[in-house]
Order: sequence, then structure tokens, then C-alpha cells
Amino acid sequence: MQMSAAGLSIEPALAPAAYDAVHEALEGERCVILDGGTAGGRARASADALALHRRYVRAGCDVVTTDTRGLLSTAPAGGRHPRWPELARRSVGLVRQAVATERREGEVAVAFSIDAEIDRPDGAETIRLFARALAEAPPDLLVVEGLAVVGPTLHATVEALMAIGLPVWLSFRRCRHGLCGVYGQHWGGPEGDAFGRAVRRFEELGVGALLLGCIPPDHVDGMLSHLRDFTDLPLGVHPNLGYLTSDGWHVDGDAGPAEFARMAVRWREEGAQLIGGCCGVGPDQIGAARAVLAGKPRGAPRPVEGGPHELGGAHAAPPEPWVDTGGRCLDVGCGSGLQAIQLALNGAEHVDAIDLDPDAAAATRVNAFRNGVIDRVSATAVDLFAWRPGARYDVIVASLFQTPVDPVVAMHAHRPPDFWGRSAVDHIRLLPEALADDGVAYVLQTSLLSQERTAALVRRRGLQARVVDFAFLSPTDSFRQSAEQIALVERMSDAYHLKVCGDDVVVGYLLEIVHRR
Repeated sequence: MQMSAAGLSIEPALAPAAYDAVHEALEGERCVILDGGTAGGRARASADALALHRRYVRAGCDVVTTDTRGLLSTAPAGGRHPRWPELARRSVGLVRQAVATERREGEVAVAFSIDAEIDRPDGAETIRLFARALAEAPPDLLVVEGLAVVGPTLHATVEALMAIGLPVWLSFRRCRHGLCGVYGQHWGGPEGDAFGRAVRRFEELGVGALLLGCIPPDHVDGMLSHLRDFTDLPLGVHPNLGYLTSDGWHVDGDAGPAEFARMAVRWREEGAQLIGGCCGVGPDQIGAARAVLAGKPRGAPRPVEGGPHELGGAHAAPPEPWVDTGGRCLDVGCGSGLQAIQLALNGAEHVDAIDLDPDAAAATRVNAFRNGVIDRVSATAVDLFAWRPGARYDVIVASLFQTPVDPVVAMHAHRPPDFWGRSAVDHIRLLPEALADDGVAYVLQTSLLSQERTAALVRRRGLQARVVDFAFLSPTDSFRQSAEQIALVERMSDAYHLKVCGDDVVVGYLLEIVHRR
């Protein structure tokens, strides 16, 4: 054995060679068949577990998983499994026995299932003990199941697992809407390409495959195509069929072998390289999938629109695209480039993006490249107070910092103190120089700024303005830090904010400002 950052590691030469068969299948573009659900620990290291493993081996699985999920998550604290090292070894042995009994040695890889709770403060100690426990008779690979959030410690946890010396696969509860639960609930809002970038990082660390599991099957659609834009890792799916209720496991609709096989074909056509199941999926469904996937080539990644869980339903007519009629656009305070990129996607001839923060300008360029519009988006770090328009724009969008600040507390040498919170928004005065004939600017103004002051500035510059939308905004940290100054400005002007059920609420107004010569 070798020493590593995780403690003891398994000598690669001593590890079983069955994983080579899995690797060869992936290299040869053959779909790798995973197993389905296990007893969830109820039959761990028992004759029932052996019988179930044998059925999966007979069904044609290339990978069979130990019934150990949750076993390691409580190990260091001496929780539910005081004999967990012995149970871990016996679980691996049961799968190996099932493979040998069915005479498929060297064809079926043993995957040791690890729960996502391994990613916690005492996880490193658990991993070290785990490596020692299985040093003499290791599995062929490790699979971490039930992952959801990519937290600050997950990459270090993955590195520690990889230091054991075995291939590591990761399985996430993810769909195109972000974090997803076993019932199809969405735990978080849209996250753009954050998860894709995390997957790219896992690939760089040397992870062997990435799976989507513990989610309903109709939430799988579209996710493989999305991830393929970020990674070359082998991608697979092993969703649930049904969910746990107080009356036991419940499945909606047809969950038989034929229906599961039909779904497996759809996932393969979207590009899945590994296909199996989780809770509710048994050997019969896996066997049916294995039969229809034999010899079926992997499809090319493609966008998958609408699903039964999405707004509008599977057969809803697609909306008309939002387009701009060309022209040159400007995004002031671009941040990560969301508005600049959308303008380009909507048909803008070119978009100039500016922001005080050089990192924001750099992020905008990176995101423009990822969205295929880098040829029509330029991003520059610019101090708005020193900026003068170098062109005339058909569309300008601006969302800027708007919080009154005590000038004694926040004095800056390079710009005036922002007593009223208007120093950025007052650059409306530049619009006659920056807008083309009949050009339009969309400017966000919050209720913390004086409406009367903005109206007077618009009139003096010969502009026309109207409110086209509004929204209620939660206060930011800057609001709370400047509460006294905001109260002072509200007493001295028509600025305001609301109290709703005891909570502070700011109103955000979208102003449409037109320059007509």
C-alpha cells in the first residue's frame, strides 16, 4: 500500500481489473448498464442482498453497486454501525460472490456506494479509515450518490477519495431547473452555468464519470445535452421510479420493464453513456433496458424542450423569440454580462459592455464566448465618472448602485460622496450624446432615489421617460449598512421604501427613456 493525503491508499496493481471492461465499453461506444435500487441497507450483507445482486448480474449489468449507501456517513462518530468496516468488506464480498456465481468474473465491476454525507467536517477521517478497511479486498470503483449542492469542501472531499487509488464516480440530484429532489421538487433557482463549470472542475480532478440520479425520470431530459457543453466526462443516468410515501413506495403510471426500456432509449439517444436506475427500479427493468440498448449507438447531444414538469407542458407551442432589430447597444454596469449577452442573442449588431470592476468585464467576455456571441460583445473596465460615449447607441441598458451613503463614512478620492445615492444614475445627463436618433435607454431606478430629481433631469436634457415596469426588491447589505442615511434622505426628499409585514421592501422602477431629436 501507498501513503497519501487521505491516509492509506490502494496500490493500483492490486485493484481488481473488472473496471477495465467498463472502460473498454465506454471507449467502444457501448452503453454501460448499471444496476437499479437495492434494499437501502435493510438487506445489507445478507442472503437477500446476495440474491438481489445475482439478479442484476444475470440481467446483464456491467456495474453492480454495494448496498452501503449511508454506511460511512455515521461511521467516525460510532453511530448506527459500530461494525461498519466489517460490513463494508462483507458488502463488497457479496457482490463479488454474486458475480462469481453467475460466472461473469472480469466482466462486472463492483461499485462501492457512498452517501453524499461523506462531504462533511469529519469526512476526511472516514475516508482514511475506509481506505484501511478495504485495502486487502477493494471494490473496483467508488460512487458518491445523492450529491446536491457543490459546497466549498466538495472538491477536497473528491480529491481525498481519489487519493485512495480507485476510480471515483459522482451522482448528482440535478435537472435543467437546478437542484432537484426525489419528488421532482426544485430546491433552488436557475443557476446558469455554475453546475457545468463545477463538473468541468471534477473532470480536471480526474473523476471517472458523472451521473444524474435520485430524481424522477422525466426530469432527466435535456440535462445531458446541457452538461456536454462543459465536459467530456462519460455521462449517465439512474433515476428513481416513484417515491416513498407513508403507505410505502408509490409509482405513478406505468413503471414496468417496457416503459423503462422506452425511457432508456430516449436517454441513450440524448447521449447517455451509462444507464441504470435507483429506488423503484429492479432487475426486470434493467434487463429490459439492456436488451433494447444492445448495439444502439449513442445519440448526439441536443436541446430537449418542454417536459411534463415544465411550464406549458410537453406539447405547448414555443413562444415567439424576442428579437431586436439590430443596431448597436450598450450595457452600463454589465456585471457578469447577462444583459449584454441577451442583447446579442436577440440580434444586436454589437454590444459594448462597461463596468468599474475589471473582473466583471473579464467575466462578461468569458460568458459571451460560452454563449457564442463573443464576436458581437466587447467588455471593458471603465470608471463611469470619467467615461464619455465613443458612439451612439440604439439601445442602452443600465442597472447601477443606488444607495444613499454617509459621505463622512464613505469618502473616496476619485468620486464625489454619494449622499443622495444618485451619483451613478445622474449620468442620465449623457444620454443625449450616447443615444442615436429615436434610441431608447432602459434604466433601473429604485424608490430610494428621488423621482422628482430624475424627472427634472430628464426634462432638462430634452428626453422623454415613462415607467414600463416595477418590482419589489429585498434590501441588500448596503441598505442595512446605510439605514440611517437612507432615513435622512427620505425625510429630505420624495425618496421612500415600504414596510410589508414588518420587513423593509424597496420598489424598483424600470424607466424607458427615449431621445427624439
